[in-house]
Amino acid sequence: ALMVCADGIVDLAEIEQAEGLGSEKLPNFNRLEFRELCLNPDSLPDLKEYATALGTLPPDFVQLLIELLEEIANADGKLDKQEAIYLKKLKGFLKEKN
Repeated sequence: ALMVCADGIVDLAEIEQAEGLGSEKLPNFNRLEFRELCLNPDSLPDLKEYATALGTLPPDFVQLLIELLEEIANADGKLDKQEAIYLKKLKGFLKEKN
């Protein structure tokens, strides 16, 4: 949900694309919960909090999530500047954790 909201625009088509990718890649993906988070971006953790939480997960799962975030960011055929910044910062925070 953070990636969908990264550019400050919550677009229904982008949510649906992200839901499809999440369902395909993550066995316990919850579409309803995901959509609720996307529609309420103020309830999302900030990037550093998210990176801290990711740092507690197995490295192979974190890599899967990063790849999923990259796919979501590129799902509309272009990488928005804010999405690129978000990915770069997230990867930087994760590197600091390791």
